[in-house]
Amino acid sequence: MARIDRAEKAARLTGIVPAAAASAMALRGLAAARQQPVGRTTGTPYRRIPLIVYLVAGSIYTGLSVKGWRPVPVRLPTWARCLCTVAGLSLYSAGMGFVFSGRLALGRMYNLSSATGAELFANHQLVTTGPFRWVRHPMYFGALLAGAGALLLYRTWTMVFICLHLPVFCIRARREEEVLEQEFGDEWRKYRAQVPAGVPGLP
Repeated sequence: MARIDRAEKAARLTGIVPAAAASAMALRGLAAARQQPVGRTTGTPYRRIPLIVYLVAGSIYTGLSVKGWRPVPVRLPTWARCLCTVAGLSLYSAGMGFVFSGRLALGRMYNLSSATGAELFANHQLVTTGPFRWVRHPMYFGALLAGAGALLLYRTWTMVFICLHLPVFCIRARREEEVLEQEFGDEWRKYRAQVPAGVPGLP
């Protein structure tokens, strides 16, 4: 039993590093994005949402996450804990790989969207390289994989809470595709016809 305890602890500690790195990359990219001139938009992009809304929502989200960081009351046999650890770390690692590679491929084109709207830059370019060759939304696909992996790995109420709202990525993806089609027209439609939206290899 002590061996699986050590393995779970090591795997969980390993998961902290890419999560922190991804957060740092996102914040750095967002800071750079705010310096770029705004181009075409759809809906209500994040820049038009008052700061107080983010502060209140962020405080509530953080509070719920901290309060929910308690184990889900499910007792698993040793073999199931081993399976959850291996499968969870594998899914989490693969998902974070898509997140990092997607962020790197976007480069200066990285920007934040929300369920209420999306925006492009005045000099925006359509990115179809890197993981965007296989899936139109690699960072969302990666976040879904990582979320499922983290749920298996950590098994806390916080991870259940996070996974329950991951489908909001579908709304954000629709917003992004709407503004990309308006901006790039036939070039976007051709790319969309060749590359699946959410899962590589599926129509």
